[in-house]
Amino acid sequence: MLSERRKDRSGETYAAVRKQLAAIARDGEFRTVLIADCDGLVIAASNNDPINDSLGVLGVHYFYKRESNELVPEKTFVLRNRKDHSSIIVHSFTLVDQRVLLMALAKDVKSIHPLVNRAVSGAKRILEN
Repeated sequence: MLSERRKDRSGETYAAVRKQLAAIARDGEFRTVLIADCDGLVIAASNNDPINDSLGVLGVHYFYKRESNELVPEKTFVLRNRKDHSSIIVHSFTLVDQRVLLMALAKDVKSIHPLVNRAVSGAKRILEN
């Protein structure tokens, strides 16, 4: 798997981030993985799933402190839907001096922290260099 990822690279920044998010989605068996800004605007996503825009907006609502107009510190939330057993993973972090959200839509949320950490470090490596 590692050698396969090393071969499938791009020198173009946006394509590189999309490939990195697609690898996270594939490894975690997520429907989609995306990075959104503090307004919920999708910056990059693992695919063109129509749900991406809605996820971006939804994530902002869970991270915003309404009274202070600031995002909560870096942390991960998992929102679970009991009806269809799906989960939304939301992680806030700083990227290029801006707070952003990493989000994923998943059926199974086992071992998400290594995947979240890999996605965040990959996005920072690609976009901050």
